[in-house]
Amino acid sequence: MEGRSINGLPTEILQEIWSLVVAASEPPPTSLASEHALWTFGHVCRRWRAAAISHSSMWCTISISEDHTPPIEQLGRKLQLSNNLPLTIVFHQSTSDRCLGLLEALVAYSNQWRRFSLILSENPTPLLKALERARGKVPILQQITLQGFATSTGNPFAFEIAPQLKDVTLRFNPAPIIPWHQLTRLAITSYFAPLVQILQTAQNLIEITVQLIDRQALPSSTTPQICLPLVKHCLLFQSCVIDMLKLPELEVFVVEPGTASAFVSLLHRSSCSLKKLGLYGACSIETVTPMLRACPALVEMTLIGEGPAQAAYLDLFVAELSKRSSPSGDSALVVPQLKRILVMADNLDQDQFVNMVQSRWRVSNPDHRLEQVTAVLTQKWNDTEARRLREFQSEGLWVRI
Repeated sequence: MEGRSINGLPTEILQEIWSLVVAASEPPPTSLASEHALWTFGHVCRRWRAAAISHSSMWCTISISEDHTPPIEQLGRKLQLSNNLPLTIVFHQSTSDRCLGLLEALVAYSNQWRRFSLILSENPTPLLKALERARGKVPILQQITLQGFATSTGNPFAFEIAPQLKDVTLRFNPAPIIPWHQLTRLAITSYFAPLVQILQTAQNLIEITVQLIDRQALPSSTTPQICLPLVKHCLLFQSCVIDMLKLPELEVFVVEPGTASAFVSLLHRSSCSLKKLGLYGACSIETVTPMLRACPALVEMTLIGEGPAQAAYLDLFVAELSKRSSPSGDSALVVPQLKRILVMADNLDQDQFVNMVQSRWRVSNPDHRLEQVTAVLTQKWNDTEARRLREFQSEGLWVRI
């Protein structure tokens, strides 16, 4: 068969190939570095140049970092080539006149921002002042990430008016003025007092992650209980946050076992039906049973432990998952509907783990049968237990070790 030149490919196929090359190339596909494949396509021939310029979606992700700080003319050119399509912006810079000019150029296109990430490594005041020019000019902005040092300029308000904003990741003090009531996802690192105010407003959240800066903070007796009626996914690190929440629709929860008492109380007062539970960190035997008994509808569990102490806590959970409340009957198993288990650890009692898997795989009622097991260990699996797991796999259990 006679070979064909790549120039015989339709323009649309060429552009699709370029998109795949850009996604897999170094520097990252968001880079404005002049050696990036994004810029070299247009240097091959006139046809390729025209095709690259017209492929607007290839120019819609822009990353500016300490390692890749482009000339402002190059940034302007890429913004023009985006041809009014939605933009993803990542701006990770220190304060300098050049960085200020780059941010000002981006602000001029704020009406195209769909995702915006601002990570500042020095005093952010000059850049925040420039960012305020985007206030009321972000009509399609859906997602923001803000991370920076404390500032004396007050609460930043560039995103106060953002009608499509739904997703916020925030490690910034003081917290910016944001339409909290619109959000469906929030990941926040904050002091306790402003967190309370934010959560009282953010009543449409579906997914929330909270990390306190003042880890020792405790709610006062006047701190109200906050009900977040739509939250389904939750990642919390401190008991004092768990204690003030009510989450009636909660389905997925990731928590430290050290907060077991607060966790159990949350489930009881929320009357929720937890489906997925993620646990990491150390715990005691006294915390294991109450945590598992509090979520009988659980279908998926993730256990993460590093080091000897956390490996010991994993063994406690594995042992509890093997127990029955009566000599016979699958329903007597703790969390009888459990279908999927993921364990990530340095070490594990392998014999005990495989026994637990067997107790949940070889059951009489298919509705109570384990379906999937993943165990990622630093230690090597011994031959006997690996052979037993392969035997379960041959019987139909999905196993990955």
